[in-house]
Amino acid sequence: MPQVDRRTVVVLALLVCLCPVIGHAQSDARLWTDKTGKFQVSAKLIEHNETQVKLQKSDGRVITVPLNILSPADAKFVRELDAEPVNPFAGGEPMTPATPDRKLAPSPSGSFPQRSTTEELPTDGTEIYINVDETMPAVQPDPGVGGFQFAEFARPIEQLDAYARVSQPILVDPAVPVFAVSTHRNGNAVSPAHFGHVFLTTKGNKQPKLAFESDETFLLLDHNIAYDRSVAMIGVDSPSDRGGDLAVMDGLSNGSPRVVARWHLPEWQKPGFKPKAEFATMLDGTRALVQVNSSIYCWSLDDGKCHFLIQRVPATGKVAVSAGGRFLAISVSGGTQMIDVASAELIGKIPFPGTLTPEVRFSPDGSRLAMAAGNQVAVWNLQSAGMEMEETVETPIGRLVGWVGDDALLSQFALIDLEMAQAVWKYHLPSGGKEMTFPGGFVCIDKNARPAMITSLPLPHGAIAKVKQQLKNAGNDMLLLGPGGKVSLEVSGIKGVDEQVMEDALREAVEKAGWNVVPNADIKVVATITRGEKQVLNYRPIGASFRSEGETVNLKPYRASLKVVQGDTTLWQRSSENMVPFIIRLNAGESIKHAVKRYEKADPEYFKRVNIPPKIIKPEHRSIVGTSRIQNGRWVDF
Repeated sequence: MPQVDRRTVVVLALLVCLCPVIGHAQSDARLWTDKTGKFQVSAKLIEHNETQVKLQKSDGRVITVPLNILSPADAKFVRELDAEPVNPFAGGEPMTPATPDRKLAPSPSGSFPQRSTTEELPTDGTEIYINVDETMPAVQPDPGVGGFQFAEFARPIEQLDAYARVSQPILVDPAVPVFAVSTHRNGNAVSPAHFGHVFLTTKGNKQPKLAFESDETFLLLDHNIAYDRSVAMIGVDSPSDRGGDLAVMDGLSNGSPRVVARWHLPEWQKPGFKPKAEFATMLDGTRALVQVNSSIYCWSLDDGKCHFLIQRVPATGKVAVSAGGRFLAISVSGGTQMIDVASAELIGKIPFPGTLTPEVRFSPDGSRLAMAAGNQVAVWNLQSAGMEMEETVETPIGRLVGWVGDDALLSQFALIDLEMAQAVWKYHLPSGGKEMTFPGGFVCIDKNARPAMITSLPLPHGAIAKVKQQLKNAGNDMLLLGPGGKVSLEVSGIKGVDEQVMEDALREAVEKAGWNVVPNADIKVVATITRGEKQVLNYRPIGASFRSEGETVNLKPYRASLKVVQGDTTLWQRSSENMVPFIIRLNAGESIKHAVKRYEKADPEYFKRVNIPPKIIKPEHRSIVGTSRIQNGRWVDF
């Protein structure tokens, strides 16, 4: 069944290039159209060269647009300008008004600047557009700070209730190592407790050190080790982490940090949902990459300058920054767009199988990018500009946590060995996604422990080395089904579903996995479409009171199931059901009932989109791959 995103995002992607200007044009505004004909903008042409134009929109913002995505008529208009003489006195830029001094310096009182003196961060930087499908060229690796020394420990943080929030673990000093974590809570009717805390923890200290305490909520986002400078949010709402101001902090590693600058996020006074800092990286001593709602900004936090911005980042897109801060990866449907942060250029797109939007992680040495979604994993080599690995694994990926050394990836559900291209151990990680990987280890926050814990554990842990050796020794003997294996097909659909379409789609998926379809084969691939239980959905117009009754509609979803079976034994299975978004946009004259009906339909093409793992392990070998969870600060196998 089709998987429906909960937000509709339309992205017109253009490319920003910093190229020598060879022409200026008339100052009159004209209507510009892209080559698809779907997007238009009224703007003045202020600069152009053989590959791009620079346009000033009616709101004063300047955008840079590649010629190859303009309409043929507009591209011709620009090329013909080169035949005309260039007026040396045309153009010009308005004078930039003086801005208040915002140098990074400690506040005289050591406290936060008053909110009345805090300024709003600008959004007037050069805009980079991210859906130009340029081929990704080879680039040099971008390693970060080395010298990480793994240490195993488990330390309590503090007692937290369900209303408190906790940050990711943040590496502050790789040599010891030292990690920071923040906790915060808004007072409410249940408890008046209202606080923002930052703790530092190491193996040598039995209790984390309370390094920072605030009467406002405080959410630590990132720390730049070389400059000992951090970026955080002050005054966020604890249930949603929305609202608040962006802050810069100095000296976290020495245990006596101080806030040295504070900024309002864009549209901080806009009615409705407050802005939310989804992601932030401190690139150096002044520059930070910050995702606010669906836009990414590169700001200098000493003077507030906006170097560039990327708007309309896909709702399902994930963001990662290379260890040295040079590359920004933004996942999109069917791949990952790569940005060179220093030059503010879109470098190219790294492909990912199918149309899924992958999670992305750079390797510690900055030479490779891992992408994962569904049960697909791909690794791109930045130096050779080629795919090192592309595999469909038997175990679902879930959340991609990160690299474990150079040859393994940790996901929400398993450790994936890249050489063997399969899961070699399964893990039950603490909920909440507050974790990160390092060479030789894994650090996580378990908020649900009493008290909350920060835990650093080795990866791979002791049992895995033996399992990997057993799997390697077994080789192809451990496979019940592998490339070239023989299977038969079986389809079953309810009334109104075209079973021939189902079978054709299933055959395509099976052949993509590398299997051969043979009548009466012992192993069957079975596809079915059925109806699920009736569901009752309620919709209210946007802006209506929560007490409004809204409109109730019924949905009886279609369910698609796919199994690989041998006799009565299920070897592998996947299923999908109709998804109806929480927010539905109605067409002109359309009722809620008819809008919901758009999603209530069978989708026999679903079976073509499923990625079947090419290797199915024999049941007797599956027991080799164990499962672990964290209990009392250590791995427990079960």
